[in-house]
Amino acid sequence: MAITKELPRTIYLGGPFTEVEVVAGEAIEPGMLVEPAAVAGEYDAHDDAAGHAQTAFAVNNSADNRGTVLLHATADEYVDGEQMHVYVGAPGATFWAWLASGEDASYGDYLQSDGTGRFDVFVSGQPVAWALEAVDADAGVATDHAGQHRRIRVECL
Repeated sequence: MAITKELPRTIYLGGPFTEVEVVAGEAIEPGMLVEPAAVAGEYDAHDDAAGHAQTAFAVNNSADNRGTVLLHATADEYVDGEQMHVYVGAPGATFWAWLASGEDASYGDYLQSDGTGRFDVFVSGQPVAWALEAVDADAGVATDHAGQHRRIRVECL
């Protein structure tokens, strides 16, 4: 008997976290790696490629039907100035994040920020999470987000 692996339909998958409610400083898709912005109380997409990153993720807000279209999240993105839910994952917490276009991650690969709120495979810099599954977002592979990026299950380091 085969077991079908269903899509999570939520960004937070499990493990310890701290919840913060902030304001989006720009358009943010649920599942993006985020960081405090220059304006107090606002968060933007993490913008330091391969740099240090807090394991803070914009999560879906089901109470407002935010993030219910998780594969094509632009329909449910937080807009600049909107209240946003962020979970800061402790080591071991798991999330359904974004793997950047052009990346090919294998199970167990360390991942780092690509500088746009998504992940790429660790080369140098600061690893933030590791891949809980193999995901191919290389050019020519059907992707989840307007032909650019794919969802990936990650565990915080």
